[in-house]
Amino acid sequence: IRTLATHTLEHQILFVLLAMHGTRIGETVKAKWEDFDFKEKLWRLPADKTKTKKAHLLPLTKQAISWLRLYRKYQLKQGKSAYLFHQKNNRRKHKSPNQASSIITSMANKQWSAHDLRKFSRSYWMELGIDYMVAEFLLNHTLNKLDQTYIQTLALPNCRSALTVWCSWLEQ
Repeated sequence: IRTLATHTLEHQILFVLLAMHGTRIGETVKAKWEDFDFKEKLWRLPADKTKTKKAHLLPLTKQAISWLRLYRKYQLKQGKSAYLFHQKNNRRKHKSPNQASSIITSMANKQWSAHDLRKFSRSYWMELGIDYMVAEFLLNHTLNKLDQTYIQTLALPNCRSALTVWCSWLEQ
């Protein structure tokens, strides 16, 4: 985090989205601008872009929105793309998960990976007192059969509160 400003804005936003939301690298790198609803403060990950093949809804915090707006202005100056993380020579395609993983590993001086960011988020959510099920919803983990049967909510207000606490902690 201390060296974040020494990296390109594209690499910074990749790191920030992974750290703030605990998303998978493959889901993050496929993000399109149309997936972000700044009015409703939501990131909608379509089912075809998730590992679980189920649509995933993530609240956007004020910090995430600030980063995304800054990046959008920057990206528009470079040339338009539907993707946040487009290929260098083809703006109509997103970077591959392997390319994005290499970026994160390079930023980390090969000390940790993109998946380690996900594990870090999950571990600290517990330290911050974020409810187990809320964390599982945020990570888009598949629920066991019993939980699937009895839990019929997305717990969106609880997820929003959890990410607000988390992003405030990260900001400090």
